Amino acid sequence: MFQKVTFSAICFLISLGVFSQSYSLTPNDSLTADAYREDLTTLTINQINTSSDSITLKWKKVSATYPANWDLTVCDNRICYGSLVDSGTMVKIASGESALLLIHCTGHVNYGTAIVRYALWDAANPAVKDTLTYIFNVTLTGISAITVEKSAAWCIGNTLYLNEDISHSDAISIIDQSGREVYRSSVNNQSAFDISDFAPSIYYAQIQNGTKAACIKFIKQ
Repeated sequence: MFQKVTFSAICFLISLGVFSQSYSLTPNDSLTADAYREDLTTLTINQINTSSDSITLKWKKVSATYPANWDLTVCDNRICYGSLVDSGTMVKIASGESALLLIHCTGHVNYGTAIVRYALWDAANPAVKDTLTYIFNVTLTGISAITVEKSAAWCIGNTLYLNEDISHSDAISIIDQSGREVYRSSVNNQSAFDISDFAPSIYYAQIQNGTKAACIKFIKQ
C-alpha cells in the first residue's frame, strides 16, 4: 500500500512540474566556431528562466581538450575567470530573465580544435543536468583570406590537387587535426602534391599568397 501511494505521489509531483526544467537554452546546447589564430573568439550559450520563481544555476567542467599554448577562459553572469575553472555558481536569475555561460578562446602557435564541455543545472533540481559543448576550430592566422570556391582543392587517392585559382600561390602547408604541420612546400604553379605518406584522416591545406591565405579542408581516405 505504501509503495503504491509513493508512486502516485511521484507521478503527481511530475504532473505539477516539480522535476521539469526551469530554464531553456539558446541558441542550443552545442556551438561551433571557425576561428583565426591569435584572435579572440567567443561562444555564448544563454539560459532563460522559464519558471515563475527566481533560480540559481550551477555549473561544473566535464572535459576540456585543446592544443598546448592556447588560452581559454570561462565566464558566467557573475564573473569572468582567468581560466577554465572547475565549477561555479551564477547570480540568481529572476523569472523571465537570462544568464549566460561563455567560453573565450585564443589559439596561439598551433592550429587545431578545442572542445570544452560544462554540465549545467538548477541548484534546486540537481538531478536534471544539461551538458553544454563549445567547439573552436582554428585553421588560419589572423591575416586576410583568399576567396576561393569549395572545389579549390581536392584529394584523389594519394594526390592532393589545387585548382588554377590558387596554384599560383607562394606556399602550401598541411595541418592535421591536432594542429601539427605535417607538410610544407612552395607552390610555384604546381597543382598536384603527393600525400601518400599521410595517414587516412581529415587535414587542412593552408595556401599562402603574400599577406593572404586560404584554408581548405580535405579528407585523405
